[in-house]
Amino acid sequence: MTRSGDYIARIECSREFYRLLAAASHNAALSLIVDSLTEILMGYLRARVSAGARTKRDLIQARRRFLALLASRDADAAVRDMRAHLRSVHRLLTVDGGEAAAPASADTSTSRTGPRRRDRAAA
Repeated sequence: MTRSGDYIARIECSREFYRLLAAASHNAALSLIVDSLTEILMGYLRARVSAGARTKRDLIQARRRFLALLASRDADAAVRDMRAHLRSVHRLLTVDGGEAAAPASADTSTSRTGPRRRDRAAA
């Protein structure tokens, strides 16, 4: 959450974090994959947060720790840290029985990465 309590703005900051992290790899294929996956995941995060799910309070400190690990070239620790973070994101995105929550906007509108698939329940 941002200092003002804006969870949606925080999700947008997360999108930018992952975009910059992928760009730092100087790997166009990785950047494309990260952008595509991030676009999909952001819809699920918005849905979960809108439904009352709470995100990590210490996200900024966690990001700083991860970046410090990268800066110190401790790749093994950075990988462990990012995997732990991604597991917590996975827990946030899953609900009863491990099924993913529906995205906030399950329509056929076009996003930055192309058309969205219509949610089966809404079809």
